[in-house]
This record gives sequence, C-alpha cells and structure tokens, in this order.
Amino acid sequence: MIELAYIIAIALCLARAIFGPSFADRVVSIDTASALLIGFIAYMGVYLDLSYLLDIAFVIAILSFIGTIVVSLYMKGSLK
Repeated sequence: MIELAYIIAIALCLARAIFGPSFADRVVSIDTASALLIGFIAYMGVYLDLSYLLDIAFVIAILSFIGTIVVSLYMKGSLK
C-alpha cells in the first residue's frame, strides 16, 4: 500500500513540474519528486533485502543535490 502512495506522490510532483506556472515551481517539484524516488528506492531496498538498491538511492541523492546546486546557480545568474 505504501508503494501506491509513493507512486501517486511522485506522479503529482511530475504533473506540477509539467504544468507549473514558474521555473522555480518546476525546480522545486522535480527536487521533491527525486527525494520521493530516493525514499521509495531505499524503502524497497530494505523491504526486499537488496542492499544494492541503497547504493543506487545514494547515487541518485548525490546527483540530485548537484543538479539542485547547478540550477540554483543558474537561476542566480552565476552560470551563463
């Protein structure tokens, strides 16, 4: 049942990313969707007792953090 809640939450975040009124709303919704995805992968790793899924969640978290930093620098105007 919790899997369905994760899937619905991620779908709502992605819908907000597609139909968001501003660029900042889209960035926040994608960041939220990636955090939910990380949580879902970590949950499935523990639930299924597959430790490599936790490694995958960790790599996605690092890439998501770097992506958020890059987008925030772009929005600030430091990257052009």
